[in-house]
Amino acid sequence: MIVKAALCENARNPPPCLSVNEDIYCPIMDSVLGKKALAKAEKLLKDSGMTLDEVGQKMGYPAATARASVWQLFNKVKDPRLSSLESLAKALGVTVKDLL
Repeated sequence: MIVKAALCENARNPPPCLSVNEDIYCPIMDSVLGKKALAKAEKLLKDSGMTLDEVGQKMGYPAATARASVWQLFNKVKDPRLSSLESLAKALGVTVKDLL
């Protein structure tokens, strides 16, 4: 796997986007792409049969806040951070690329 810093149209200030095996991942998501990724993740969540609590805990949230944190990600966040999508994808057993 080749990981290197890359520049894209969203890269205004550090941190730069990352190029992983020639796929560019940008930490600054626009709201359209973010909504698309969350919609795919929500479908995967429903298909998985996991609860918000289970996904939140797999994402690393404490049990006391896991459900609320994932609910907020799906319902309040319009432009999720790349790190949130990475955690969500891992919890759902897919890659970020699968969500995009």
